[in-house]
Amino acid sequence: MNKFQPIANRVLIKPLPKEEKTTSGGIVIPTTVKEQVSKAVVFSRGEDCKVVKENDTVLYTEGVGIPITMNEENYLLVFEHPDCLAVI
Repeated sequence: MNKFQPIANRVLIKPLPKEEKTTSGGIVIPTTVKEQVSKAVVFSRGEDCKVVKENDTVLYTEGVGIPITMNEENYLLVFEHPDCLAVI
């Protein structure tokens, strides 16, 4: 991957694949019905980021960020705050 250095409190994250859930009766709950929070791995961060670090897994608000494609991989450029909700 090319070196990509976010500035200020921006974070470059790689979203993790969404998991489909199935009820005990075998009904698949589509990802569109689930909560609007997703998981991602932090690839790089700006110099003003105080909480997240590279390789952290974070929860982020679905639908935020600027999509970026590098080396045929999809990433999102988001703010550390308020887009990243928690480090897990």
